[in-house]
Amino acid sequence: MSLNGSLFSGYDSGWGSGESSAHSVLLGVNADMNGSYFSPQFLSFYANNTYDRAQEDSQAQSISNGDTFGFGARIFGGSHFPGSISYSKGFNNTGTVASELPGLTTHGEYSFFRASWGAYIPGWPSLSLGYAETGSSVSIFGIEGGTTSSQHNFSAGSAYSFHLSGWKMNLDGRYTRNWGTVGTPQFLTGQTQEIEAPSSGSSGNVHAWTEHSTPLNGNFSASVGRNMYEYNFSGSGDSGSSDTLNALLTFRPLKKLSAALDAAYSDSAFGSVSPDILASGNVASNLGTVRTTLLNGSTMYPFWRFLSAGLTFTREDQFFAGQHYGANQWGVNVNFSPLWGKKLGDIRVIATLIDTATQAGNTNLGGTASASYARRIGTWKIGANFAYSQNVQTILLVYTVSTMSYGANVAHKFGNISWTGGFGGGHSVLTPQMGSSSHSEAYFSNFSWRMFSIAGNYSQGSGYSVVTPNGLVPVNPGTVPLISPNALIFYDSHSFNVSFGGQPFRRASLSIGYSDSLGTTTSSSSSVQYLLPGGQNFFFGTDYLYGMFVYNFRKLAFSAQFNHFKQDTSLSSALPSVVNSYSFGVSRMFNIF
Repeated sequence: MSLNGSLFSGYDSGWGSGESSAHSVLLGVNADMNGSYFSPQFLSFYANNTYDRAQEDSQAQSISNGDTFGFGARIFGGSHFPGSISYSKGFNNTGTVASELPGLTTHGEYSFFRASWGAYIPGWPSLSLGYAETGSSVSIFGIEGGTTSSQHNFSAGSAYSFHLSGWKMNLDGRYTRNWGTVGTPQFLTGQTQEIEAPSSGSSGNVHAWTEHSTPLNGNFSASVGRNMYEYNFSGSGDSGSSDTLNALLTFRPLKKLSAALDAAYSDSAFGSVSPDILASGNVASNLGTVRTTLLNGSTMYPFWRFLSAGLTFTREDQFFAGQHYGANQWGVNVNFSPLWGKKLGDIRVIATLIDTATQAGNTNLGGTASASYARRIGTWKIGANFAYSQNVQTILLVYTVSTMSYGANVAHKFGNISWTGGFGGGHSVLTPQMGSSSHSEAYFSNFSWRMFSIAGNYSQGSGYSVVTPNGLVPVNPGTVPLISPNALIFYDSHSFNVSFGGQPFRRASLSIGYSDSLGTTTSSSSSVQYLLPGGQNFFFGTDYLYGMFVYNFRKLAFSAQFNHFKQDTSLSSALPSVVNSYSFGVSRMFNIF
């Protein structure tokens, strides 16, 4: 068993909007304990806590003096019946509302508990059981009030693999049940105050899979499955099930010619929607049952070491809303990877041309293409990638989606200076609903010189999302037709970060950083056809500046840090929320045993 950590003592001062200056003498501790009983394979355990460590706020980019505590244990880890338990609790911690809205900062407390157990006996079906409980109470800086959420989750699963007369067989099933209360900020609901609503649901799935080799150096595999779900959230709910059947045959009739045939059947398009979105209860119900059958065929032949080509054929039929939709697709695949060597770099190109024909005739000419390039020129390293797709079928045949992604990076050394930089982005559009699109871009640059470095990045993104029991979840444009229009929330965010760090002299370290974020959301309570004119608008802007200096002398660390945080929202009639703090002190590491 081991116990180590550090003790801290120092001075702290803070002030902000609507608050007078506060001063205090701090005493903080950070401790970690790890150990086992008899053997780590029999029983292992850990415990850790951080209390009032103000000097770590800048290092962790935290605005408040957060306290955390946690412990856990694992029993019978080396047997066929392992189990584990863990618990953690945090006070006065900071976080963000959603990854789609970077910089929108919250503060509050959280708790997490989890227990699991399993039975894994060779030659027998496995069994796994789990229970988790989470809770949080948070507020958004600059917005009055707060939200409280609690969730309980139980899960059970089993899997069994065996061989039967040369066939590989696999059976598996899983059941999940969750219940609790979810708090949602008002700017995501279009209401005048936060909403706390009950949430419950369950899901289950069973699958069977088999595989066997075939003549002509081939292989055959097939699977059948059933998925069931039932969700209730914020007064609305939904339930359903989907059955799937898939089969795949691959073979090689000639030495260089490979071919594949696969078929699929599904009686529900909602099986392709993420569980979080299903749990929101915002899936469109006017489509009824969506049955889909799909047949694919493809071939590939390598003409040279750097060039291969093949043909594809797809037949798809869909039945929904009392109508039948069918489409045939013919395509040509080309893979091009010339062996130019190091002088000209490495280039790879893959292209597919697709012609789609429906009952109305040849409606769409589309395809996909991707290319990548990498080369080293002296001390320079460069790379680039590009991918594009046009009029690719989505879950529903009456909609297509077009996407594009791109990126480039470069690295170079100027004596003692190293530099890397690059950018990347993506864009997608759903047709014929031209208002349903998503877009993202990011740029970065890093310089390093001896013991110093500076880095900066900028990112921006926009798209559609849905409020779920697990927060704000982005919606893929291809699944937008399956979502109730009034549930869609459009988001647009921008974020900029720059940081500097280094060792100005021996035993000393310095870090300074600045971030600026802003974003908007528009809820579609009055939207029409996935467009969001005149909906509920929300705006936020966040600035954060932090710095930290540490000097180490033997087992002592002298530190000084500061934080400046400012967040403004359109829901607050008061001044922006401002938090300022600085502290200095000394800490000592210890290792008791």
